Amino acid sequence: MIWEGRLTSQAKYNSKGETVFWAVSSKMIPCTDNGSEMCLQVKPITYDDQGIKTSEGKWAVFTGEIDGYQHDGMHDEVLRLQRYPLDSDDSNSTEGEEYAYVLDAVIESAVAE
Repeated sequence: MIWEGRLTSQAKYNSKGETVFWAVSSKMIPCTDNGSEMCLQVKPITYDDQGIKTSEGKWAVFTGEIDGYQHDGMHDEVLRLQRYPLDSDDSNSTEGEEYAYVLDAVIESAVAE
């Protein structure tokens, strides 16, 4: 038997992640920079200390990836993510990306109408 370890997200990105919440629409839309590819529609959600939703942002096109998240196109979901800042010389970053996003939990899921 061979044991293999994997870096935690904190070790991989060399920082403590910031918790953010995003609503993800079941419908994907054409990416702004490449209309032939489809991208996620996301909007930020803010909760207070008691877990009550206090605000929602506007829908935006998300061209990056969320590590650990698989979009199924059938559910509108709210995700709890860890957001890690990327160094410009980081080998994990792609051109123009400021953050890496890692799925922590799906906290709401509803069948899309």
